[in-house]
Amino acid sequence: MAKPQVQLSPDEAKILDCLGRSELTQDEVIRATGLSASAVATALLTLEMKRQILSLPGRKVRRK
Repeated sequence: MAKPQVQLSPDEAKILDCLGRSELTQDEVIRATGLSASAVATALLTLEMKRQILSLPGRKVRRK
Protein backbone atom coordinates (compact mmCIF):
# COMPACT_ATOMS: atom_id res chain seq x y z
CA MET A 1 0.00 0.00 0.00
CA ALA A 2 1.34 3.44 -0.92
CA LYS A 3 2.18 5.90 1.84
CA PRO A 4 -0.20 8.91 1.77
CA GLN A 5 1.31 12.19 0.61
CA VAL A 6 1.71 14.89 3.24
CA GLN A 7 0.53 18.35 2.22
CA LEU A 8 3.31 20.91 2.66
CA SER A 9 3.22 24.69 2.60
CA PRO A 10 5.77 26.46 0.37
CA ASP A 11 7.88 27.30 3.47
CA GLU A 12 7.79 23.69 4.68
CA ALA A 13 8.83 22.38 1.26
CA LYS A 14 11.67 24.91 1.09
CA ILE A 15 12.95 23.80 4.50
CA LEU A 16 12.80 20.10 3.60
CA ASP A 17 14.70 20.81 0.38
CA CYS A 18 17.30 22.73 2.38
CA LEU A 19 17.73 19.92 4.91
CA GLY A 20 18.37 17.17 2.42
CA ARG A 21 19.85 14.40 4.60
CA SER A 22 21.99 16.66 6.78
CA GLU A 23 21.47 17.98 10.31
CA LEU A 24 21.18 21.75 10.55
CA THR A 25 20.57 24.19 13.36
CA GLN A 26 17.55 26.46 13.22
CA ASP A 27 19.85 29.42 12.50
CA GLU A 28 21.44 27.55 9.59
CA VAL A 29 17.98 26.83 8.17
CA ILE A 30 17.09 30.53 8.47
CA ARG A 31 20.25 31.57 6.59
CA ALA A 32 19.93 28.85 3.94
CA THR A 33 16.27 29.49 3.15
CA GLY A 34 16.12 33.26 3.55
CA LEU A 35 12.90 32.89 5.55
CA SER A 36 12.22 34.89 8.70
CA ALA A 37 12.98 33.37 12.09
CA SER A 38 9.28 33.20 12.95
CA ALA A 39 8.40 31.53 9.63
CA VAL A 40 11.13 28.91 10.15
CA ALA A 41 10.11 28.25 13.76
CA THR A 42 6.47 27.80 12.74
CA ALA A 43 7.32 25.57 9.78
CA LEU A 44 9.71 23.42 11.83
CA LEU A 45 7.05 22.84 14.48
CA THR A 46 4.50 21.94 11.82
CA LEU A 47 6.95 19.62 10.05
CA GLU A 48 7.65 17.88 13.33
CA MET A 49 3.92 17.38 13.96
CA LYS A 50 3.60 16.00 10.39
CA ARG A 51 6.45 13.60 11.27
CA GLN A 52 8.67 14.89 8.49
CA ILE A 53 11.60 16.00 10.69
CA LEU A 54 13.20 15.14 14.00
CA SER A 55 14.35 17.68 16.57
CA LEU A 56 17.79 16.91 17.93
CA PRO A 57 19.84 18.26 20.85
CA GLY A 58 21.51 21.62 20.22
CA ARG A 59 18.50 23.03 18.33
CA LYS A 60 19.32 20.85 15.33
CA VAL A 61 16.81 19.24 13.00
CA ARG A 62 16.97 16.55 10.33
CA ARG A 63 14.59 14.79 8.00
CA LYS A 64 13.08 11.50 9.11
